[in-house]
Amino acid sequence: MEKHCLEIIRTKRRKLDYSQEYVAEKLGISQRAYSDIENGKIALRNKTRLKLAKVLDLNPEDICPIANSCSTIHKVKNEELINLLIQNNVEIPDHLL
Repeated sequence: MEKHCLEIIRTKRRKLDYSQEYVAEKLGISQRAYSDIENGKIALRNKTRLKLAKVLDLNPEDICPIANSCSTIHKVKNEELINLLIQNNVEIPDHLL
C-alpha cells in the first residue's frame, strides 16, 4: 500500500479519535491485523477496503491499493521509468509499453 494512502487512513482514524481496536472490531479483524494494514504489511481486500472507508468516512478511492489515486501514482512512476530508459537508449519491447 502506498505511504500516502497509509497516512490518510491513520490520520483520519486519529482525527475521529478511534483506537485501532475499535476500527478492527468494526472490520471484524484483530487489532494486530489492522495494525498491519496501517503499517503497509498486508494489502487490503476490496471488501475490507470498502468497510474501512465506511468506518472512517472516507471515499473508497482514497484507500489503496485498488484506488484510482494509487493507480495514478503507479502510472506516473511507470511513465518516468519509461522516459529514463528511453533517455539511456535502453530498448523496450513493444509489449511492455
